Amino acid sequence: MSDEHKAVFLSYASQDVEAVKRICDALRQTGVEVWFDQNELVGGDAWDRKIRRQIKECALFVPVISASTQARAEGYFRLEWLLAVERSRLMADDQTFLLPVVIDDTTDTAARVPDRFCDVQWTRVRNADAEAAFVRRVIALLGGTVPSASTADAVVEPVKRATASVTPMASGRKGRRSKFSWIALATVMVAGLGTVFVSSRQRSAKLRRVHETMLPEIERLITAKDLGAAFALAVAAEREAPDDAALKALWPRIAVTTSIETMPAGADVFVKDYYKPQAEWRFVGKTPLREVRLPKVYTHWKIQKEGCATLERALGMDAPVKFDLDPATAIPADMVKVGAGSLPSFVTGLTSIKLDEFLIDRYEVTNRQFKKFIDAGGYKNSAYWKQPFVRGGKTISREEMLG
Repeated sequence: MSDEHKAVFLSYASQDVEAVKRICDALRQTGVEVWFDQNELVGGDAWDRKIRRQIKECALFVPVISASTQARAEGYFRLEWLLAVERSRLMADDQTFLLPVVIDDTTDTAARVPDRFCDVQWTRVRNADAEAAFVRRVIALLGGTVPSASTADAVVEPVKRATASVTPMASGRKGRRSKFSWIALATVMVAGLGTVFVSSRQRSAKLRRVHETMLPEIERLITAKDLGAAFALAVAAEREAPDDAALKALWPRIAVTTSIETMPAGADVFVKDYYKPQAEWRFVGKTPLREVRLPKVYTHWKIQKEGCATLERALGMDAPVKFDLDPATAIPADMVKVGAGSLPSFVTGLTSIKLDEFLIDRYEVTNRQFKKFIDAGGYKNSAYWKQPFVRGGKTISREEMLG
């Protein structure tokens, strides 16, 4: 392993943040440097650029696989996985870099992962014993001194208790602990107290980071009218300090709470800022959704459900949203459906115009396509021209129009 970087990069779906945080804390308690975006990406960091650099420089890449990653057809973590796979192709076959971790019952045969992940050993981390074993394996791969099983276990258990995760104790552990000497028991208690102290200091550090770095940056983004970026940073700040009063006071300025329905139900909803077309889609959830918090921006929506045509719409966030989905065969692949609506007079410059829904080509007609239409006699084919031609208030023939 290179001496330049000894960091471990954790890549995961946002729904798994609590489970991944436990793994992160367990590693950090033993001195392992961990790149965990919840902690690392604050303030004005160039998010995408920093992620790419960390993947390029980390010593071990840990993709966290779960039912959440299975359910996500799209997600930034999938780009992280591909970047890691590309880097691994430049490495020697005996170099360990990819270290997949499964946190539930997802099987390797059914997992929606890059093929490269299937070429390496997977680790299942579903309880304290497994977490301790994983910590020891990571330290060994990084070339450090591997702690004993009891030491690693003493580190992992307080971390799990501090995050309020209750895991049934493995059979036989109670008996094993009853054989501890008083000295060993005292050592574990001291380790636990030390962990509580460290946890308290970490909470204080998080609160300082929120107030000294994140909240001022949110205020700056609000002033700059970049409410999408302000919303994303506020979400990260809320993970750090969920009950902070100053943060709660900012939410009405950057977000709205709404409901989202589809007909039929059970559709995946993705959103992004309409004015940032290069931004990644953000998964909101599966319909019906109640009391969903979204940024106060003009929103580009994407709605997907198996058997239905993918629907994309641009809408504001003034009221609850409902989308009617069409069967997949109802919309030609090269067309999209524009929903019914009205154009107010300040847009048209005239009177308000009401439009029924209609289909339109996904892309503009190219010069080559237009020439092909002319060469094929498109203007001469009366089947294409059913509407009357009017010039100067008088109806004229197609021949006169063409002449």
